[in-house]
Amino acid sequence: MKKSEYVNIANLEDTHFWYRANREFSLDLIADYLPLSRRLRILDVGCGAGATTTALKKFGSVTGIDYHPLAIQLASRYHINHLHLANSNHLPFPDSSFHLVTCFDVLYHQQVNLDQTLSEIFRVLKPLGTFMIREPAFSLLAGSHDIVVGGVRRFSAGQIKRLFVRMGFSIKKLTYFNLIPFLPLLAFRKIKRRSLSDIHPVWNPLNQLGYYMLRAESKIAKYLNLPFGSSIYCVCTKKS
Repeated sequence: MKKSEYVNIANLEDTHFWYRANREFSLDLIADYLPLSRRLRILDVGCGAGATTTALKKFGSVTGIDYHPLAIQLASRYHINHLHLANSNHLPFPDSSFHLVTCFDVLYHQQVNLDQTLSEIFRVLKPLGTFMIREPAFSLLAGSHDIVVGGVRRFSAGQIKRLFVRMGFSIKKLTYFNLIPFLPLLAFRKIKRRSLSDIHPVWNPLNQLGYYMLRAESKIAKYLNLPFGSSIYCVCTKKS
């Protein structure tokens, strides 16, 4: 991913409606699917600029990794428990180290070897540990933003299910999300030609409206698996 995108994200992820609503939906799913009677050991693979990683601290001790030094530098603003410069294909941790591994918009990147990364995540999870992802959905939504951030693949729910089951995970929740922005985003991607980021400041009234709409969507997605959206969420466990 380009350095400019790390800075772009760092400047907006605390306030932009998409980041806020998706971060809160992620925390909702963790609260729903994990036993929270104890403090968890958590690994965030691809911590980026760090806002989501630091939000995970409410559940336990968090370790963040990223392959880019700038990401580690930006994430250090949040005083996250542990930050490591590392590649998802080779995680520098012992077997069965974590109760929860999260991975937000990482598996679609060109640097990621899917089988290696998922094997490594399976290895460092404790037995019956939880793995949660959010990834871009539907190849027809691929556009200039994917080029800027180094995204080379998008997923369908079926692809995620087949891949994760093959790697030894048991699926607990699999849903599309960001259904509301799906059609506007599709139209925007089709008319946009230059390789530019989608991440821009949003006029505050629209930013607030977008946030409340996605939070409303998240209340539905907690209980129903949505049929489409620009993102996919999956919660799964490591078979014992």
